[in-house]
Amino acid sequence: MKLTTIVLVLASLSISSATHAQQNKDAEKAREKMAKAQKQLNTAIEDSTADYTAFVTSATQRIAENKTEIAALKQIKQDADDKTKAQYQKKLAVLETENNKLEQKIKDSKNTMTTLWQHFKANFNRDMNKLGAAIKSI
Repeated sequence: MKLTTIVLVLASLSISSATHAQQNKDAEKAREKMAKAQKQLNTAIEDSTADYTAFVTSATQRIAENKTEIAALKQIKQDADDKTKAQYQKKLAVLETENNKLEQKIKDSKNTMTTLWQHFKANFNRDMNKLGAAIKSI
């Protein structure tokens, strides 16, 4: 009876040891997966930050170019009647207002949620391209 009890205790300890070893292996695998996921997250954050910075830099440059073009268009002397000149000045004022709105949008873009960033960029680019075409058409 004592021998049976000792054998059972030893078997139980052996099973417990094996279970503990497996738990340690599982925990180590989980830690490795967590470290890999954290590294991927850090890379994604860096990529996202780089994308944001590049986009804002490009957009700011395009806005500055639009300002320069609009200012140049304002300086052009027209040999037209007053009505035509007024219409031209009104078109330029609308273009300048649109450019200012885009400038404000890009300044406010830092508050754009990550999930909406691609949508923001698409809309901003569409509006910027539309404005650029309007400036060139004058």
